[in-house]
Amino acid sequence: MIFGKEYDLSLWYMLKVKNLYLGKTINFIKELPEELLNNIQTTYIKGTNNNWGLDDKQDPFYNIQSEVNPTIYYKFYIMCRDLYIFKMQTTNGVDRVIFSITLSPNNSNDIINLEKNKKRTLGSICIGQYPERSCKEVDYSLKKTGLGYVLSHNYVMLGNMIEIKFARPSSIKYMPEEMWRDKPYQKKLIKQPLKNI
Repeated sequence: MIFGKEYDLSLWYMLKVKNLYLGKTINFIKELPEELLNNIQTTYIKGTNNNWGLDDKQDPFYNIQSEVNPTIYYKFYIMCRDLYIFKMQTTNGVDRVIFSITLSPNNSNDIINLEKNKKRTLGSICIGQYPERSCKEVDYSLKKTGLGYVLSHNYVMLGNMIEIKFARPSSIKYMPEEMWRDKPYQKKLIKQPLKNI
């Protein structure tokens, strides 16, 4: 488990999209401090029906400083069941978001039993700080159609002025039973097949 089983499943689908954000997302997950991951897992076990960490801007449980760079820290919170994780940089007392990921909880039963023409939100990846023009965001979702499942990813750029949508067929076979971070020098997150559906 990286964050929590339901968040990991959404992450797994997001990582199936081969775009320029794939490597950045994998590197971000690998660089997260182990303490932060443990705190996210602890919060996940407590339950995602409550909001956690929203009002705790200074609480060291939700904010972990980088061991490599003292101007970088990582924070997370859960709001409306979605997990938000940020990489922040402090410069002259001002905090800026460098990278963030949002994961919506999903489970394999919900995806398998998804009604036709309905979709499940997976999450988003954002580089930069909204609403700056340099901010780039990708939103991910999975939809069931008459021909199978479609994985959509929408690019939002220039402060929401441009939105480009892409979709491609996607298999839901081999959904992972568990995901975990591998050794730092390896380039991929390892996925273990659950079963062939």
